[in-house]
Amino acid sequence: TESVTETALSLPDTLLIAAVDTIGSEFGESPDVFAFIIDAASTPAGGVAVLDAGRIELKVFDEQGTILLMPGRQGSGPGEYQMPMGLAVTEYGYVVSDISGGKIIRYDSTGELIDEITGFFPVPPVRIKGAGERFLAMDFFMDVSDGELPRASMDFVAFAGDTDPETVFISFPMDMSGGMVNSEDVPSFDFAAGPGGEAYLAVLSDSIFHVMGYDANGAEILEITEEFEKIALTQEELAREQLSVSLTVTDGETSLQRERTPRSDSFRQIIQGIGVDEDGRIWVEMGDTGEHYFRIYSPNGELTAVALVDESLPSQVEFSISPGGMLAWDGDPEDWPKVYLLEVL
Repeated sequence: TESVTETALSLPDTLLIAAVDTIGSEFGESPDVFAFIIDAASTPAGGVAVLDAGRIELKVFDEQGTILLMPGRQGSGPGEYQMPMGLAVTEYGYVVSDISGGKIIRYDSTGELIDEITGFFPVPPVRIKGAGERFLAMDFFMDVSDGELPRASMDFVAFAGDTDPETVFISFPMDMSGGMVNSEDVPSFDFAAGPGGEAYLAVLSDSIFHVMGYDANGAEILEITEEFEKIALTQEELAREQLSVSLTVTDGETSLQRERTPRSDSFRQIIQGIGVDEDGRIWVEMGDTGEHYFRIYSPNGELTAVALVDESLPSQVEFSISPGGMLAWDGDPEDWPKVYLLEVL
């Protein structure tokens, strides 16, 4: 595998991603501190929406870090959430996935409740991302209709205003031998939305680079595939524990637990994540070299640049790259949780 430097030298452009500011204060300093950032995204107005699963709240900040809105609150009433785990920023406002409450909650741009989408079976999608007036999701589908053999699949979809997806981009059937769902053959994914409602799906694998793109109506517009030899993790990488998150429900109350556990994998994951910027460029976060960097593709799938990550950013940050902007956050920091506002140099 080429090093990041060798890849950069073969391309016309090499960029650098750096943090220009942060949102989040040290514990005890102010009420702006986060407990556990589970998701974050840029807003159309240039701000930042942060979903805090530790404090069970959604906060919307401006670029200076001032709190503008706090849509919803903890609870079981209309517009309230018990354990929010997913956030999408749309053209009209904010969408929260409440896995414990079994619902998707939609708020307008002022933080007022629009509606709640209920009736998902067995659970609402957890990971969601805004795509214009819709939101994208990996949705677990199960059909147990009377008289029919049970069917299950993991579907990449776009939702609008109810539990039936408006668009199904691709479906991955799941084995139900013996009446139990077996998800071992379904790979993990990350996904992103383009400025025109396009949807992109990246396979998270240790042996293949695979990115698929679809227009807003579900027609395939892009596919990039590259085989990789498996790359064993170094002893240093194997020694790094990974963050494990679990939910517990006791007497109707939901709590979230975090713990560090030994790594269960042995090889580097080729793709770490995917995003799309305001120009429709596809940012693929790579993990093949052990160095943090991005491959940047044009909307038609041409590799045009790489972006290196400034050393001031922690190695375990998660990125959110969308037409609204670029940011990162650390879900398991050594000091205190914060959101990094990023700039491309």
